[in-house]
Amino acid sequence: MSQIFSPLLFAKETATRRRYLNTSVFTLLLIFTSCKQNSQDQGADPQSANSTTTLLINGHNQTNQARLILVSLTTEVVNSTKKSVLVGRCLKFTTSYGADLDNAINAAFYEIDQKGNELSDKDMVSFFEDRLKIVTGFQAGVDIPQQQLIAMLKAGQIDLLAYETKSNPIEDFIVSLVSSPAYAKDDKLDKILNDIVKGAVNQVKGCFGGTSTKCVKSIKDLAKATGNLWDYIADEVGKAMNPDKPNNAGDVYNNLQNSPSSNSGGNSQQTSPSPSGGSYGEPHITTMDGLHYDFQGFGEFIAVKSTTDAFEIQARQQEIEPYRNGKVTMNTALAVNTGSDVICLFPTEVYINKQRYTFTLSGQRDFTLKQGSATLSNNFFTIQSPTNDVIRVNIQNLGAGFLDYKVTLSEARKGKVKGLLGNFDGNSTNDVQTQDGKAVNPFVRSEMYPDYANSWRISDANSLFEYPAGKKTADYTKVDYPKLATDIEATLRTWAEGVCRTSGITDEPYFSACVMDVALAGSDRYSISALGAEENKLRLNSFDINQFTSFTELGLTPHGTAVIDKGLLYLTKPTGAAAVYQKYKVDISNGFEVNIDFSFTDAGGQLDAKGEIGADGIAFIIQDYNSKLVPPSSGQGLGYNGLPRSLAIEFDTYTNAGQDSPDADIWLNTQGINPNSVDDARTLIKPQTRPIANLVDGKMHKSVIRYTKKAATTYKLEVFVDGDPIPYLTADNINIQNTIGAYGSGVYLGLAAATAGGYENHIIHRWAFKPL
Repeated sequence: MSQIFSPLLFAKETATRRRYLNTSVFTLLLIFTSCKQNSQDQGADPQSANSTTTLLINGHNQTNQARLILVSLTTEVVNSTKKSVLVGRCLKFTTSYGADLDNAINAAFYEIDQKGNELSDKDMVSFFEDRLKIVTGFQAGVDIPQQQLIAMLKAGQIDLLAYETKSNPIEDFIVSLVSSPAYAKDDKLDKILNDIVKGAVNQVKGCFGGTSTKCVKSIKDLAKATGNLWDYIADEVGKAMNPDKPNNAGDVYNNLQNSPSSNSGGNSQQTSPSPSGGSYGEPHITTMDGLHYDFQGFGEFIAVKSTTDAFEIQARQQEIEPYRNGKVTMNTALAVNTGSDVICLFPTEVYINKQRYTFTLSGQRDFTLKQGSATLSNNFFTIQSPTNDVIRVNIQNLGAGFLDYKVTLSEARKGKVKGLLGNFDGNSTNDVQTQDGKAVNPFVRSEMYPDYANSWRISDANSLFEYPAGKKTADYTKVDYPKLATDIEATLRTWAEGVCRTSGITDEPYFSACVMDVALAGSDRYSISALGAEENKLRLNSFDINQFTSFTELGLTPHGTAVIDKGLLYLTKPTGAAAVYQKYKVDISNGFEVNIDFSFTDAGGQLDAKGEIGADGIAFIIQDYNSKLVPPSSGQGLGYNGLPRSLAIEFDTYTNAGQDSPDADIWLNTQGINPNSVDDARTLIKPQTRPIANLVDGKMHKSVIRYTKKAATTYKLEVFVDGDPIPYLTADNINIQNTIGAYGSGVYLGLAAATAGGYENHIIHRWAFKPL
């Protein structure tokens, strides 16, 4: 896969920072090198220092030959005055972008990550070129003309105005633009923005040989690294670059004249890295500290092993159909010692303390452990240890069957584990080591195989697996694997990229992992592993949307007829069926409060069972199924009917005879892990409710949904409307996450609506979530 390290900030005395910027067509990588002071003696000016920002862009020209651009901005500070020099190189290859080049880039970034302090004085452009020109297909490295670079960023050689030295390289970069002599007497920010936009367009045309719709998102990703101002610039560049909606440069510049510096509308969102590691697909590994790498070893390996107690996870990796190509393996079995029980899981059976149980991937089943819990909910098998370690296995019913697993460890285990998933010490740079502590570059094949793979193999003596008669670990071992590199032919790669985009996978490294899985399997169905992994990339801590700007900007996944118009979210306008979900999960284990401000307008169509006009209303949905593969149900299905592993709170404005209680305008429906139903009588949780006045009045109504933790595993759910202190719905002594089979893995939040014979605008004015 294309595992790309993030921008790195390193210095003699500065820690490393990480961020991803990647797309399938070309990748933008920023390396921020803050060097130490230029002091030649102790009496040097303490304000004297230098820093370098290096930009790497990889992609293809129009004949599918790889092209890499290296651009470096070096800024020297002497007596608080700066002078900057911009240089650029374009590396040309006769071959397409493949595994060899991908690995060479990753290996170089890993070397920077490991040896940042040693490399801080080096020329990063030369550093990368030296490591990339040995790759098969390298043709030449050529200078990018200064005039092109000047057009790109309006920088060139700049004597900057004196100002207080800044420590943030991004800030230095922006200030270097704004402070250049070209703008010293010009206080109009529009002129600066116009030149940046013009330069960005010219830069893309200059090396890649023409405009392309595929360039648009890459420019947007680069922009998002530098803040809201660049978000807007990126959008305008995207419009100018898109042949399907051609805008000339003048249109872009005119649009900038009335541009706000941020179109966030006061919205807020807080996320954090997912507190989990794991393995998915062919296996793509995420360590407990967040490092991503591929591991194609064939055999049985230690994934996680405690250094203080008996807790251990072992993974079996084999070559299976449709991947019998000598290139990749899959997880075919997982064995776990929780400290009290030993569980050995296969795609169709599980052994618990040597007792065999078969199962099908439907319904819910609890297995008895000495301590902790083990539960099968459809295709999810969840193990919780006595010390609150959680292993969640997604049993993929494709081909011969394989396992994707996610591990969330107790905080008490920090720095006290080892294995393929690293040591969980908060530092991802030391995650890939042999069992005897030798550091390994995971992007250099010769370092990974066979030494790294062999160091984590298990023996018969310490195996947790159950074997058929006469078999042992050696029967599941091939020490000479992988036999071939994971190169993908260009046409096949293009097809796989289209599959992954259609599946909604956009973030790296998951997009590249998806491309690899789909291409080597030859089937679009194998995007499912990366899809699940991407949605576990981040944890959404809180959000408050009071002005709807765009689904992408807000991290929302829309379905059906959902549209945004003038800052409002229309689920129907006035007819249709829609659902909108947050892309990332939230943790509701400590309780939460959700605010939904809504209005129902322009009602019409047939009357309901009470003789009132209007449509079905909206539903607030908590689910553990997926944020992308959930097309909304139409008509009286309220957008969620048939959705497994979900709970819906309805604001129902249409009474269906024989289905809805005439007095239950606000209701709760769940079928646990099974497909949900809008039939009120079938719900597994029976709430207490009281009638509410007709909400189809064209006015905005404010609702509050509060989920309060009462004890370790019990909660109270209440729904309030328009400031009334008495709830309109109460469900006491419940546990939503366990009911829908989510347990400790987090849940997706969504809004849905649908119309049939009756219709109305279902409008959302505000949607907010915060933990309690």
